[in-house]
Amino acid sequence: MSIPALTSVLLFIFSMLCLGTGIYAFRRHSITQSERLFAVGLAMCITAVGISCGALNTSPFLPPLNLGWAWYNGTFWGFFFLFLSSMMKSAEQFRLLKRWGIIAAAVVVLVIVLTPVFPALTDPYMQIFLNSFRTIACLLGFVRYLMLYTSKGTRFSLLMCLALLLITVGYAILMPQLLEPSLAALTAVGVFIRIIGAAVLFIAFVLG
Repeated sequence: MSIPALTSVLLFIFSMLCLGTGIYAFRRHSITQSERLFAVGLAMCITAVGISCGALNTSPFLPPLNLGWAWYNGTFWGFFFLFLSSMMKSAEQFRLLKRWGIIAAAVVVLVIVLTPVFPALTDPYMQIFLNSFRTIACLLGFVRYLMLYTSKGTRFSLLMCLALLLITVGYAILMPQLLEPSLAALTAVGVFIRIIGAAVLFIAFVLG
């Protein structure tokens, strides 16, 4: 299997794990009416859509789809709102986050719809710039849950801390490959690390 084909398959797995977490969070929300779980569910579904765009965009079996803009947008907003969901405390803050989350989801859908009019995302420096945003979003989440773990020491915060650390590393490892295409194997390695992180994240919500 070629590196692009392997990367596409791994991205699809990554997307399904994030979608699974989102669905599980929504299911728990329907039982507990927890606003935090709704925010998490929305964030992870946005992330899953962004990653699925990446899976389609990197597939060697499809014509060029120019979904890179949607890929970066979806993953950034998804992980950024996951970070914000850990910061909110009051019901009013969560209602505000919900509104902005729905707006972010609409923006991602709009970017997908407008894909044909966007320029091809081929400049490696622009890709590094966009990749840095989602890397920082995951890093913020890691730092936040690290602080929660050091203050409360819960299993959930430990698992979230580990998950977001792995996902951060998985995105950061892309930087050299974007500048040097011959390091294409790093892309697959990065996605594999992110898959492990997404699996740990799913486990964190299942175990509580």
